[in-house]
Amino acid sequence: MISNRLNDAVNIIYDTFRGWPGKFYLEINRTYRVSYYQNNVSRRDMVEISDAQVGSMLSVSIKGLFKKGISLLKGDPSLFFHAMRHYDNQRRASIRRKRHENLGIHVPPFMILSMTHECNLNCQGCYSKLLQRGSGPELDEGEVDRIIKESSDLGISVVLVAGGEPLVKDWIIDLLAGHSKMLFLLFTNGTMLDEAMLKRIKEANNIIPMLSIEGLEADTDGRRGLGVWDSCLRTMELLHGAGLFFGVSLTVTRANHTLVTSDGFIGSIIEKGPRLFIFVEYVPVKEGSETLCLDEQQVKDIEHVSTLLSEKHPGIFISFPGDEDKMGGCLSSGRGFVHVNPWGDLEPCPFAPYSDMNLRKMSMKEALSSPLLREIRSNREMVGQVKGGCALWEHREWVQSISAKDRS
Repeated sequence: MISNRLNDAVNIIYDTFRGWPGKFYLEINRTYRVSYYQNNVSRRDMVEISDAQVGSMLSVSIKGLFKKGISLLKGDPSLFFHAMRHYDNQRRASIRRKRHENLGIHVPPFMILSMTHECNLNCQGCYSKLLQRGSGPELDEGEVDRIIKESSDLGISVVLVAGGEPLVKDWIIDLLAGHSKMLFLLFTNGTMLDEAMLKRIKEANNIIPMLSIEGLEADTDGRRGLGVWDSCLRTMELLHGAGLFFGVSLTVTRANHTLVTSDGFIGSIIEKGPRLFIFVEYVPVKEGSETLCLDEQQVKDIEHVSTLLSEKHPGIFISFPGDEDKMGGCLSSGRGFVHVNPWGDLEPCPFAPYSDMNLRKMSMKEALSSPLLREIRSNREMVGQVKGGCALWEHREWVQSISAKDRS
């Protein structure tokens, strides 16, 4: 069995890299240009980076993350094989995105799919409860399946599955497993994961469970409810025991920044098995909560700390949305990602609940031509520079005004 898997891995490596003596120069040249943009262009000039250039930069970043993942899994033949397969799927998806770019359709590599408004917890400051306002029934299994398939065909290749709590949909694991060419990061509070679900996730090999925590017990239970921290620890033990690749999602605020980015904290969590860490920068969801936003220096610190942690620990460390100045500003509105809410509205971002396109009425390809998304992307002076926090939140009155205009 191991021999067969290794042979398959060799075949994937050959298929992925054949013909690369000529492509090698192109890849090095593209990587150099990305590095130049990221390190040598001033903040003022960065707002001029085109959507196509952002797409190329993100494609290179995705390749780098997958290479890191492959190196972490080289001691596990089963996971190594699947990581190689996903690397090849990402490569093919980037080609599809480039093909559509040449046709005038900018396709982001990432989609945030908020499966449901429902949740078994009542977390403080939950964007789903405070911002999501839908009418009628939520998307059903068939509608979600179609949206994912259309997204994959366009070249969207990484889906962040969120909620509410996505696991309240009892069909979600089987549905995601059916789209083997895509990678799904399943953001969950962890309280509903059981051994039967873990078995199905392991069989699928395209779902990465991401447990959401705020820090240690006091921080996590303080926001999510008594006992959630202990539940997360038990779930980590189950995930680790099942041999699954999984991660944690950390909401980083001005208050907990020092703790959750510390070497001691990360080391204690890695001992429990996760290998993927996503530092999610706090975004305000109501007036008066802006003081929790990271300042500009803290945003840059996360980027630096992520690099240091990656060098020291066996894990992948990502900040979201990261230092967007390097990408010319906000990555929402289809530049880097789009958001689909539980009722099928295509939105700029989970924290900007405005839409002029609904995926129940049209295809994803048609929806990506949204005038609202296009206008947000074209106004770089509004989304290119912020004081920390979220550009769309800082300019929310402007987003509301163009949303109202596009609906009229």
